[in-house]
Amino acid sequence: ELTWFIKVAAVILLFAGIGASIYQLKDRPATSVTYAEFKSEHGKIKKIKLADGTFVTLNSASSLKLPTDFNSKSRFVQLEGEAFFDVAKNVKKPFIIQSGDARIKVLGTSFNVKAYKEDKL
Repeated sequence: ELTWFIKVAAVILLFAGIGASIYQLKDRPATSVTYAEFKSEHGKIKKIKLADGTFVTLNSASSLKLPTDFNSKSRFVQLEGEAFFDVAKNVKKPFIIQSGDARIKVLGTSFNVKAYKEDKL
């Protein structure tokens, strides 16, 4: 009879542990990502130095959006318009540019990206 009691107690503890885990996960706040955005006005050029040492030159009427925790976990940016990138080399963290449907992934190089919304790809 003692083994039967131990089995029942074990099952009760198991379900209590599962319930407590689900409750803790349910009440955990969702992590939200905040972004910084840089814009160049029509007819103007804007130069930006990112936290990883990358230099970006935004052409006229362009915008660059990146998470405020840029370079802590990843090097991801979103571009609308045109920009010249001089990407700081980091083989462990690729630099990723999302522009419309295009995704460019580099480790460290210099290049231009032109992707205005009105351009036909």
